Amino acid sequence: MMLFKRKKKIEPFKIETPKGDIQYVDIDKTKDYYKTKSDKDLCQCETCKIYYKEVKERMPDLDMYLSEMGVDITKPFEAPAYGLKLDKGYEVYFAWYIVFGKCDADYARKLGQHTIFATGGHPKTGVEEDHFVLMVENIIFK
Repeated sequence: MMLFKRKKKIEPFKIETPKGDIQYVDIDKTKDYYKTKSDKDLCQCETCKIYYKEVKERMPDLDMYLSEMGVDITKPFEAPAYGLKLDKGYEVYFAWYIVFGKCDADYARKLGQHTIFATGGHPKTGVEEDHFVLMVENIIFK
């Protein structure tokens, strides 16, 4: 079975204990989902607006990883749940992204400062086809 319907491959990250695997990703279906998701579907609070506007430029490694699967990093399924200001003025976010395909429930990887894992602890997606939700933690804006 091919991992992807198109010939794109996501290289595994070098991490001490990666868990689980992605069985396959339907890149075209995932891209279509994000193309049809309008800005009005996103949270419109100021913290989230900053995230949408700046995440692609500030997190090019994360953007590249997600876009390989067809995900638009600027349109999370669930808006970043927090934009906590740390002592030095940093803002820390997390976000959930829908990917069409199939993934082990214990999938987890590290990408630089980010922890990326499959999560079941999210609001219902309303999607009936095979899909999974990736949660990305430690999105830090300095």
